[in-house]
Amino acid sequence: MFVLSAIEEEIRVQPKDLCKTPLDAVTEVIQQRFLDKVVHNLGLVVTLYDVQSVEGGFVYPNDGAAFFKVKFRVVVFRPFVGEIITGRLCASAKDGLRASLEFFNDVIIPEHALQDPSFYNKAEKLWVWKFDGGCDVCVNVRVRVSCVCVCTCVCVHACSLFMHDSV
Repeated sequence: MFVLSAIEEEIRVQPKDLCKTPLDAVTEVIQQRFLDKVVHNLGLVVTLYDVQSVEGGFVYPNDGAAFFKVKFRVVVFRPFVGEIITGRLCASAKDGLRASLEFFNDVIIPEHALQDPSFYNKAEKLWVWKFDGGCDVCVNVRVRVSCVCVCTCVCVHACSLFMHDSV
């Protein structure tokens, strides 16, 4: 689910930030540019792990900013298909459920992936799982990832809701 990824990037530090140490200045730029954003072919960047090297500090003609070649590592949320993740239900609608992973709220569990026999209670606007021991409303759930979609955000689609904790 979480992967440590190394990135090498040229970081532009604004002239107003040149009074800071190079490490502090590039760390601030990296956090603004990468944290809580989806990086193509990488995933959702959760946090900066460390900065391994900062080289350069070149100022190009007609630009007062300094450019540093920086090697750093980030923690990335990148679930794989078939992985089982644990979350907490945060929304219920006729077409399915939405779960939260505390830092990420776009885990979608469609109606067809709910455990049988489940039904939607229109009066309470909740999905209820009916089993031999009675009925139960789930709060904490485990889901198996069926696909990871990246557009302007990351959405994790669950193919099956297969375990729960009772309220």
